Amino acid sequence: MEIKQVKSLIEEKILEEKKQYLEENISKLYFELEQLQHKIFYHQLYEQENDFDKNAPHDWWIEENSQLILSHKSMIQSLHNQIICYFDMHNLNKYLDIFIKKFGEFPDTDKAINGIDVEPFNGEIYNEYLHQIWLFLNPFDFFGSDISIKQSGHIYLETILNNTASIIHKMDKQPKSETEVYNSVKVVIESIFPKSKRASSNFLKTAKEFKPDILIPELGVAIEYKFAKDETKLKATIEQIAADAKGYTGDSEFNMFYAIFYVTKDFWGKPKFKQVWDDNEFPKNWRAIYIVGN
Repeated sequence: MEIKQVKSLIEEKILEEKKQYLEENISKLYFELEQLQHKIFYHQLYEQENDFDKNAPHDWWIEENSQLILSHKSMIQSLHNQIICYFDMHNLNKYLDIFIKKFGEFPDTDKAINGIDVEPFNGEIYNEYLHQIWLFLNPFDFFGSDISIKQSGHIYLETILNNTASIIHKMDKQPKSETEVYNSVKVVIESIFPKSKRASSNFLKTAKEFKPDILIPELGVAIEYKFAKDETKLKATIEQIAADAKGYTGDSEFNMFYAIFYVTKDFWGKPKFKQVWDDNEFPKNWRAIYIVGN
């Protein structure tokens, strides 16, 4: 093979890798913006419910609001630039011209964030700006890949679950039961994954200890919170859930299970907890998270 041919093949491979990188990033950014708009909407709703026109906003709200807006603007700019690069890389000059004519060379980030509202027909959070972006990207096979969306979704979910104690602390709660724990976190999860509000399941077997508190159809995830005041309760609950899990068929819509153990004191520490969990040989589609209450 001649040197020119080798060089050409290398250049083609590099170009293909760049295209794939852009495809993955565009899908991920779009999904993250969809999730972020839910957080912004409920954050703004909190402002209305507490009448910040008459009452001074809380310090934590001001700081969080600034961070949300900054993140939203930065992500819109990044998505806009990567879409332009992608169209240009594919020599889609006409399509690129239409895109720039509609959205501009630089995105209107204020317009994008002000377009967040509730769809009157189904009550879903809606953003006209993202909807228009979706119309432009929809013709491409890579866009909206269930795999990329679910991967990003699981990252967001695990971040929320791992911050259970922080969420409860910010809400100024002191839970005394499993119900009080998961109800606090459920508010956050439902704002990110809106379908979880109306989710229901039809599990084929009745679990004695694992009865999902939260269902997320978007990710095929079922979540159960457990509350333990002592080591005996913690150990017994893990063993009981393990007995359920090994013969658990569940609902075909849900194929990933999270067991969140909220303890009032750090009885074991995460290394010992992980060891006990591993010793019980849970199926691979089960995840456990150990949370120490504040």
